[in-house]
Amino acid sequence: MRIEINVDLLIVTLGELGALCCSLAGCKIIPACKVEVTNTIGAGDTFVSALACGLAEQKDIEEAVGMANIAAGIVVSKEYTGVCCREEIERIWRK
Repeated sequence: MRIEINVDLLIVTLGELGALCCSLAGCKIIPACKVEVTNTIGAGDTFVSALACGLAEQKDIEEAVGMANIAAGIVVSKEYTGVCCREEIERIWRK
């Protein structure tokens, strides 16, 4: 079965592997940070929110997806439903 879609950008989260980012230029996996996962609640919502923030700030797609991966990694490493802030994301991004 083949499904055709007309999109310029497709992003698929891959859990601990990161996210697959496909555009008209090709596909690339943007790796995730290695974290100890304690709770996956909110990981997808956090990823999408951080990605939207990065795109709204006109970051290139690899940076926006990379920061979204970091944000999701922060949230899944917290014991209960977690949140993260920009400072946490940027501190890890700079490493």
